Amino acid sequence: MKKGVKIFLGILVIIVVLVVIFVLIKYFKNNNQNPTTGDDEIITNIPKYATKNLEDLPKDYSKEQAIVDNCLVIGNDKIYNKSQLDNFLNNVSPSYTKNPISDKLRIVQFTIEGQMIIKDIEYTADGKYIIANDLTRDEYSAEEDRKITKEEYSANEYKLFKSMGNEYVEILLLTNEGKTEDSILICTYSRNIELQELPSFYGKIIETKENSMLVETLEGEDKRQNLSDKYTFETDKNYEYEVGTIVKVTYTGLVRESYPAQIDMVNLEKVDLEKFNLIFENSNEERATILSTEDGITEYNVYSFEGDMFVIIDEKIMNLRQALLENKITMEEILNKAKEDVENEKIVKGVYSDGGSTIYKYKNYSIIKCNRLDSNKDVYFGNTDLLL
Repeated sequence: MKKGVKIFLGILVIIVVLVVIFVLIKYFKNNNQNPTTGDDEIITNIPKYATKNLEDLPKDYSKEQAIVDNCLVIGNDKIYNKSQLDNFLNNVSPSYTKNPISDKLRIVQFTIEGQMIIKDIEYTADGKYIIANDLTRDEYSAEEDRKITKEEYSANEYKLFKSMGNEYVEILLLTNEGKTEDSILICTYSRNIELQELPSFYGKIIETKENSMLVETLEGEDKRQNLSDKYTFETDKNYEYEVGTIVKVTYTGLVRESYPAQIDMVNLEKVDLEKFNLIFENSNEERATILSTEDGITEYNVYSFEGDMFVIIDEKIMNLRQALLENKITMEEILNKAKEDVENEKIVKGVYSDGGSTIYKYKNYSIIKCNRLDSNKDVYFGNTDLLL
């Protein structure tokens, strides 16, 4: 009898231990999923210092915190949040807009020794570029240089410019005369660097409260990525977006298994859906995807370089190739809208001296419509660094 009791108690202890282990696993799964930047780096931070001045950043400010604070973070082999640079250029640079607006970008770079250098560049409403450099964390610099410095430059004398070399991309303040020896280097990165962005999705606002919002993902997003159908998140400012507004939600990657799923929102952006909206999703792969061929539904070939193109039509996300095949949209509609956007000064274009090929520069992607002397009439989609 005693032996039977011992066996019973042993089994009971094992069951209790298994239950405890199951509960702990469930708890940590619900509350500590591993959000990442696309590789093995786990990021559990939430935005804290995005609006803080350089003087107010903590001494131990980390790369992970800078990423979720929506900084442009340039490492040795990866660049994070390049879309923030694209947005800044789109708002400020005369190469991208005829009507610059005030904006600010924070850049985090690292020395060869791994020391963090932080730089703020701001374009003000009165036409000034203000550049602040923070060298306080560079232990290898001279002690007298470990400080925050600020310089101002007039937009009447300087313009923001992106220089595309064969190996590197440079962001410069260039004199209006174009004298490179007098230019101010803002940042630089390799053209072959791997791009990493915080996760994002497109959805419709279905509920707003004073400090929170509920968004339903658009139809088709579940085919583009593994998502829940609804997400709720806190907002630290009053977004004047009505219920029914289509938005792009960028978040840290942390998803809590509740319903609706809870996330930590980093950025909320209204999506213009007057006709349709194109989305470029970078793949970090040197490949060209054929979206259409001249013997198919278009009279020329259509390619997507180093990424995939999607389109939002009627509040539904589709692969652009699928949308073209199903006649949901035509290339003529896309190109005509690009021309309209140039006329309405929403974007700028450039013309090549090869017979008249045209590049249309959007905030997060580019379109090139070839019109070359060798009879090439193809269309190329790609990221903002796309060149013919």
